[in-house]
Amino acid sequence: MQRDQRTRQLRQRRGVTLLELLVVVTLTGILSTAVVGRYGRSIFGDIGARTEAHQLWLDMQRARREAIRSGTPHTILMSGSASGPWSGYQIVAGSAADARSGRGSAVSEPRTFPEELSATGDSPTVEFNFEGQADRPVTLQLTGPHRSWRVQVLPLIGSVTVTESTSL
Repeated sequence: MQRDQRTRQLRQRRGVTLLELLVVVTLTGILSTAVVGRYGRSIFGDIGARTEAHQLWLDMQRARREAIRSGTPHTILMSGSASGPWSGYQIVAGSAADARSGRGSAVSEPRTFPEELSATGDSPTVEFNFEGQADRPVTLQLTGPHRSWRVQVLPLIGSVTVTESTSL
């Protein structure tokens, strides 16, 4: 008898009602609006700076691996003015000179940085040779509204690191 009653109760209450779902969605919307109103776009700009710095790190690792695999140099070519700020970048098969002159072949689609992000550095190109070594030490800075990320390339081993920069 008690088992039948328990089974009946379980059958009656199997999921959430439409009203409960509506309440949860409404509360989530209200809280999201409060967060965006409080922090504005700046928090998203800072998250975007971190995301773009890590994406650049991944693409540099990809260029390095492709250079080792294919035996030909691969270059990360920044787009925009030579001294920055840069608007984006692209992976190009070929040397830095080939990439700048347009003789290199594109390995990836051009990637653009969000408007709220400033990207600068000491070189608009990073070239990896067939051994995975970078042609020179390079430091790139990606800066959001409140946070900044530094992407560094060490030449002899081709190591690429991403760290949060303390100075803005």
